[in-house]
Order: sequence, then C-alpha cells, then structure tokens
Amino acid sequence: MRTLLLSFARHLLGVAWLGLVLALLGVSAISHLAGHLDRQVFIVRGGSMEPTLPIGSIIFVAPVAADELSVGDIVTMRGDPDGVLTHRIVELRPDLAGQLVMRTRGDANQANDAGLVPVSMIVGRVESYAPKLGFVIAFLAMPTGLVAALAASGTLLLIRWAVDDALRRSRRRTEAVRAPQGAAAAGV
Repeated sequence: MRTLLLSFARHLLGVAWLGLVLALLGVSAISHLAGHLDRQVFIVRGGSMEPTLPIGSIIFVAPVAADELSVGDIVTMRGDPDGVLTHRIVELRPDLAGQLVMRTRGDANQANDAGLVPVSMIVGRVESYAPKLGFVIAFLAMPTGLVAALAASGTLLLIRWAVDDALRRSRRRTEAVRAPQGAAAAGV
C-alpha cells in the first residue's frame, strides 16, 4: 500500500512540475510570438469593458486600416503619453475637415467617452483575448514573481526526487521480505 501511495505521489508531482514548466513556457511564448505575428499584447487593467474583457485578461491587438473599421469593433487606442485605452466604437464618421473620427465607450460604462477621437490614434483592433492570463504575465514580469515561479518549480522537483528515493527504498524492503519466503519454498 505504501509503494502504491508513493508511486501515485511521484506521478502527481511529475504532472504538477511539468504543468508549471509548460505554463511558464506558454506565457513566455505568448509574449514573444505575438510580436512575430504582427500583434501586440496588452493586459486589461480596468473594468470598463467588462464582462466582454474581464480585468486581468490579455488582449491580442492586430493593426487595422481605417477603412476596415466598423461600429461595434473593439479597438485599442493611444491615450495619455504612457498608456492605451481599449473601448468599443459606437460611432464612426468623417469630421468637418473630412478626417475619419470615432466615438467610443466601454461596455460597462453608462455614457460614451468624451469627445471624438481620430482613427489615427488606433493601435489596432482586438482580435481575441485570454481571461486571467494577464495576472500571470504581470506576476512573472516582477522579479519576485519570476523567483517564486522558479522556486516552486525547483521545490516540486526536489520533492519528487525525495519521493523517488522513498519509493526505491520501499521496493527494496518489499523485495527483501519476499526473497526469503521464495527461497524457503524452493528448498522444499
């Protein structure tokens, strides 16, 4: 029974370690591959687009030509000098000068955003999103988060090695107990 429990624990630890390593590699791949696919990745930090884009989601934003935009599109646009804003287009029309402008609103907001925004401010259109993954990326982007993830991976590996050792010792004891019984039976 002890050997069975140790064997189960060994496999469970192996799956947990592999899952953690694959998750770390996957998060890293998402961040790096997006740039090669002409996409940008942003983390949703506010609730103005909930429930469509929950806080902590990552969004994949693709460049879009002005003539491909339509009312209902969710776009990411440059906001203040250090940030971006992701909202839905609720109005799209030329202004008095003939420049294409848009009015936007967050899905959770009761009112439209103030003012018309030139479509030249658009970074791109949101193509897809992954809920909660932004929390993981933000955590791993911090030095303490990365150290914690690596420490967890190392700890799981060390525990698995300890269980492997205990399993080997348990199997040796079981074989040692069975060996004299088998030898006695053979001598009769």
